[in-house]
Amino acid sequence: MAIKNYRVYQGRRARLGAMLEDKGVIFIQGAKTALRNSDIEYPFRQDSNLLYLTEWNEPNALLVITDGKHPRSTLFCNPKDSEKEIWTGKRFGPEGAKKSFGFHHAFPNTDAATLNEEFARLLRGRRVVYCPMEREEGKLLREVVEQCLHLTDGRKPLLFLDSERLIGEMRLIKDEVEIAQMARAARISTKAHKDILSIVRHGMTEIELEAELTYSFRRAGGDPCHAYTPIIATGKNACTLHHVSTHTRIKNGDLVLVDAGCEYEGYASDITRTFPANGKFAAEQRAIYEIVFLAQRAAIQMARPGEPLYVVHNVAARVITEGLMEIGLLEKRDAVEASLAGAHRPFFPHNTSHWLGLDVHDVGDYTKTADGKRLRVLEPGMVITVEPGVYIQPNTPGIDPRWLGIGVRIEDDVLITKDGNRILSAGAPKEVEEIEAIMRHGRRRRGM
Repeated sequence: MAIKNYRVYQGRRARLGAMLEDKGVIFIQGAKTALRNSDIEYPFRQDSNLLYLTEWNEPNALLVITDGKHPRSTLFCNPKDSEKEIWTGKRFGPEGAKKSFGFHHAFPNTDAATLNEEFARLLRGRRVVYCPMEREEGKLLREVVEQCLHLTDGRKPLLFLDSERLIGEMRLIKDEVEIAQMARAARISTKAHKDILSIVRHGMTEIELEAELTYSFRRAGGDPCHAYTPIIATGKNACTLHHVSTHTRIKNGDLVLVDAGCEYEGYASDITRTFPANGKFAAEQRAIYEIVFLAQRAAIQMARPGEPLYVVHNVAARVITEGLMEIGLLEKRDAVEASLAGAHRPFFPHNTSHWLGLDVHDVGDYTKTADGKRLRVLEPGMVITVEPGVYIQPNTPGIDPRWLGIGVRIEDDVLITKDGNRILSAGAPKEVEEIEAIMRHGRRRRGM
């Protein structure tokens, strides 16, 4: 039986083949299993490029696509093995790969003679070879290709090119299937973010709160692994941008920053919300929160076709700079000049946006198109995050102590549309009044 979106993946492979230089061939290496310790493996996650082109979810695969009006795709994969399948589950094998996934050719990856013969066939007459030049597997692939050339006519390809840029251009613009997958990932995550507002209480640990999110993600159909390591940060821990959840207990009066997203069918969501542990923002907490909220709102308004991504960031930086001037954390002067000069960076040290897709920090150049000739601007089908923040480090000199240790970030997943944008993660509450109302209701329900 064919996979669910059989024709979609065939179409992607055909498009990639049509993009290759004349007499070109591209190699896409799948992921291998990785040991965590001793003989215990990490959960397997397929290489995103291979997943994008095939939906193949077994380790040790290699995809090869040749150019032409009718590109041909060949998969080298684990063979059927009844004994190993008892331990690790069913394999499709080469025949299943052709029948269920639509590859033109498929061969076992364990037979050296077959590998040499087929590599020679695929390389014969080729002028350009694409592989991931900056990755270790790309360097190994290049060595294998060069070793196999003696089995062809002996001529080396004229050129090795990087496959990452080519596939990155394809992955930047999401098709309808991808948008539906990303919307589902965002829905699962937004519900989890909303649910924890009714669950959180002081005395819980960061890890307990992370467990609630994980349960919610998996119960709703998310993939076994998160899209990235969750950041659950209470109090001053929120000032560490990539804080790792610990057994730190949430205190009454703390702000809690939760940056977490599920993965659905390989596609990432990436959402951050910040809320008061006791259900009520203190005055200083609310002041910082409102600055970040306004910055995010202004930045999202700029996330539209034709705008470079740096404009989205510059707007967020300007609003944050203005806000910090208003509350006395920055000296008052022209906010545009100050933000362009980086006045905000001690409090807002990161960029506002990144691409989102099969990788949480997805592929694609941020400044130029693939040919290097044009400025990269936002286009319909791109998905970005918009995530401004303000972090007042506990040891910042010259700051009134009432502000110290406050960390706030608000992040949404934004699909660029032909008319502007659509916030995929809009279901996660972020208005102060809505957050406080949900938390108040949750506390009443628990009898607090």
